[in-house]
Amino acid sequence: MQPQQPYQPQPPQQPPVPPGQPLPPQQPLPQPSMHPQLPQVQTVESRYDFIVNPKQPAKHLPLPVGSLRSRLMVAAGGLLVVLILFVVIKGLFGGSAGGTATIIAVTQRQQEIIRLTTAASNKTDISSDNKNFALTTALSISSAQSQLVSYLGTQGIKVAPKTLALKMSTATDQQLEAAEAATTYDSTFQQVMKTQFNLYEQDLQHSYQQTTGQKGRAILKTEYDGAALLLKKLNQT
Repeated sequence: MQPQQPYQPQPPQQPPVPPGQPLPPQQPLPQPSMHPQLPQVQTVESRYDFIVNPKQPAKHLPLPVGSLRSRLMVAAGGLLVVLILFVVIKGLFGGSAGGTATIIAVTQRQQEIIRLTTAASNKTDISSDNKNFALTTALSISSAQSQLVSYLGTQGIKVAPKTLALKMSTATDQQLEAAEAATTYDSTFQQVMKTQFNLYEQDLQHSYQQTTGQKGRAILKTEYDGAALLLKKLNQT
């Protein structure tokens, strides 16, 4: 007795095709996949990867050379503008380095006028007009000199007493001594004072032209006007 064959299903029979008609296309049978897809399994490493390998912070790329150079140029330009403004403001309200030497020259002339008028005011054989002029001039010029010396101090310049006395003239002293001996002191004193005030006004004008500081020029202008009034008074004595 032969063993029984296992049952095999028969493919469905297609109906016969009438003569003269083309045969219908055969449907291909599905072929089994040679590489079956397996389910993805999450490993232990992938589950704890956020602990083992934390995310690194994003690195910032360095600025391009051109951008850094542009920023440096802008910063340098800003500093230059600030420096220019500082110089302009200091020139308007401060002093000028080119005018300080001429201002010192003015204070030296003032010192000589103060010395001569102080000596004249102590004379006994001088006229009352000359005596009053000498006293008034010594006080006025002393005040004017104090303003200029203080102004120079704000500019960082200190004028020593020896510097102020550099225009002291021994020749003028000898001239006045000789006039006193010849009893012509009054007329000689007036002539000496006119010469000193003419030089004083010249020094003030020159210093005013050389000084660019607004404050310094204002002081020089006021002192020039005061010198003109004293010279006018001297001419009337």
